[in-house]
Amino acid sequence: MEFPLTLPQAARLLSCSERWLRGFLRQHRLPHCRAGRRILFFEPDWRALEEALRWHSDCGAESAAGHGTSEVPSAVSVSTRLRARLTGRSPGRSSRRASASSSSGRCTVIALSAPSPMRR
Repeated sequence: MEFPLTLPQAARLLSCSERWLRGFLRQHRLPHCRAGRRILFFEPDWRALEEALRWHSDCGAESAAGHGTSEVPSAVSVSTRLRARLTGRSPGRSSRRASASSSSGRCTVIALSAPSPMRR
């Protein structure tokens, strides 16, 4: 596989629509790079996406088999647990987004920090 992958290439490889994949990235705040309006995946981004999809499908299989929770978890709790699993941090920490621009495009970086005492 040759990197970087574009969103249409990634959607074809994953057998899903571009719209669904874009929504999945947004919902779970997965890392990816933007070059103008194009979404690109480099190798670490692709591995994080594969892990997220594997985890997402495992949760669905557990619920279907009756081993998961009876209620469907909210998107916020799923994305919080997913980010915690991918980063190895506790889910109680908040995330902060930062953007960096370069001549090749714009990358979104997610930094984890302790919750602010003012938010309580």
